[in-house]
Amino acid sequence: MRHLHTHTEIPRELRELRELPMFSRLSDRALAHLDRHLDHAHVAAGRVLVREGNFSHETMLILTGQAEVRRGLTSLAMLGPGDWLGEMGSPLGARRSATVTATTPMDLLVCDTGSFLSLVDDPEVARLLLKHLTGRLSETDEQLATALAS
Repeated sequence: MRHLHTHTEIPRELRELRELPMFSRLSDRALAHLDRHLDHAHVAAGRVLVREGNFSHETMLILTGQAEVRRGLTSLAMLGPGDWLGEMGSPLGARRSATVTATTPMDLLVCDTGSFLSLVDDPEVARLLLKHLTGRLSETDEQLATALAS
């Protein structure tokens, strides 16, 4: 287990993570906890990160690059640094609701379902994830309300 005493000892990927607003206030201890549960991956443009209909077994956090979210032939969103994908379905082993494809080279932090669930062992990380997930649910509620009103 690594013990982090100074900001300069944090691995490059986690220094990049700290630069994202969502993670900027995490302590070195919380970043070290993330480091134990997240793997770094670099993917090329054009790579399918997740495919609609497949079972969800990984959660990814985008450090750099862009990805397109599509359901069928419809483009739903573009994702970039600081965006998560798979965080809603992975803990449940649910099917993916959309296909996400890298549109540029990307750097990602990736964790499997077990590691994602272990992230909540750290109270600071748990609060961060809870805030993020409730925000996502709120966005989904608003989109559903708008679609039903149309």
